[in-house]
Amino acid sequence: MTCPKCKSNNVNVQLSNEVFTKRQHRSLISWLLFWWWFELILWIFLTIPRFIIFVISLLFGGRRKIVTKTTKHAVCQDCGHDWQI
Repeated sequence: MTCPKCKSNNVNVQLSNEVFTKRQHRSLISWLLFWWWFELILWIFLTIPRFIIFVISLLFGGRRKIVTKTTKHAVCQDCGHDWQI
C-alpha cells in the first residue's frame, strides 16, 4: 500500500472502534397492534404520573442503544498522512 500524499510504502493500517448511542424506537407493527391503546389507557387513567415519567424520560434521554462501528485507517509513517480505507 502506498501513501497518496508522498508515495511512500511505509504505511501502517489500524482498526479503530467508534462507540456511540442511538435512540431505540418501537417497531411500527408493535405500535399498531399493542402500544397505541396501552398508551391511551395510561394517559386516561394515570395522567399526572404518566406526565412526570414522560418529562423524566425526555430529560435523561429515554431508551438508548450502544452501537459500535469499526473502521480501518491507514497512517503513513513518513509524512503522517492518514486516510480511511
